[in-house]
Amino acid sequence: MLEFSEIDPFIHKCVRCGTCKAVVGLFEPSCPAGERFRFEGFYSSGKIWIARGIKEGVLCWDDPELLKKLFACTLCGNCTQQCPMTVRERILEVFEAMRCEAVRSRAAPLEAHKRLSDSIAAYRNPWGQPRKRRTNWAKGEKVRRIGPAGDAERASVLYYVGCTAALDPSLHHVAKSTARVLEKAGVDFGILGEREPCCGSVLLRVGLRDQARELAQETIRAIHETGADTVVTSCAGCYKTLTQDYRFFGHLEPRIVHSSEYFLALIRQGRLRVGRTETPLVVTYHDPCHLGRHTGLFDQPRALIDALDGLQLREMPRNRANAWCCGAGGGVRSAFAQMALETACERIEEACGTGARLLVTSCPFCLQNLESAIRFKAALLEPADVTDLVARCAGVGVEP
Repeated sequence: MLEFSEIDPFIHKCVRCGTCKAVVGLFEPSCPAGERFRFEGFYSSGKIWIARGIKEGVLCWDDPELLKKLFACTLCGNCTQQCPMTVRERILEVFEAMRCEAVRSRAAPLEAHKRLSDSIAAYRNPWGQPRKRRTNWAKGEKVRRIGPAGDAERASVLYYVGCTAALDPSLHHVAKSTARVLEKAGVDFGILGEREPCCGSVLLRVGLRDQARELAQETIRAIHETGADTVVTSCAGCYKTLTQDYRFFGHLEPRIVHSSEYFLALIRQGRLRVGRTETPLVVTYHDPCHLGRHTGLFDQPRALIDALDGLQLREMPRNRANAWCCGAGGGVRSAFAQMALETACERIEEACGTGARLLVTSCPFCLQNLESAIRFKAALLEPADVTDLVARCAGVGVEP
């Protein structure tokens, strides 16, 4: 995690070759912001040039157009896969450091991001929802709250639900499916319930690092109070934040595992039995940026799909490290809603081109944006989280 004062060695390594603008070998677009606005400043190379301009005093933070170029980036990291220079390893850190400096210089946050920040400060979630609604999804489910004042003092596994699956009623099925699969496999697990804070991912992505630090330390304390030795999350953003960002704010004792790799392990250990789907289905898989490019979990979700009889995986042209972003991340969906929708629509077109009936992902936030695009385009495609498919094949599926 870089500070703005530390980015100089990296911004001078960019030679502006333009390779970051397209997927090497496929010659398909790689940058959502660049494709949407068609101006150099929105591409990775352009933003690095902006960083140099600010450092040299040629550009100023109080320029609205400069801020638009900086914050319209989804931070998907596709540019890091195409860049041939060593700067690729720190590109996203440079952009997050720039956003953090914009905030500290009082040029940011953007108004939409300030609303997210205010909501997190008041409710510990970015959706403006009272904390008591965090457990609405769990009504009727066999779920215990663990930790102080919970149903049980501790459990070996903590299911860290995340704000999106917990608070968006249309995505409650992800949380329900995860809990049902854990229960079916006999896992000793529980949730934080109303005490679960936001992981702070969105704060980090939009430059509100100081607020995120306080939230991370609160979350670490809440997790440690459960006594769990493993934390399972079905949210790609939470997974990336807990595994990669929290080490800069404190020490998190338990092992952090994404639900896709945890369920795969349960199946391979014989602890979770899964049958066939009701009918054979062709599916295609969307790699969430936070789970794939950022943390390297490409194989596990695919192996999980392969472990479910009756599913045939058909890849999109841009997949794995080259996957096209869903368009929602980095604070883009809240501040640049039209761009987020257009980016998702491009992904839906790519998914439809495979002939698949199901578009599967492993991130509630991706699912939320992709579902919006499917409705907008009236596409003949059913969206699903990989957890939903596991639950169905284990005989504990959630009715839509």
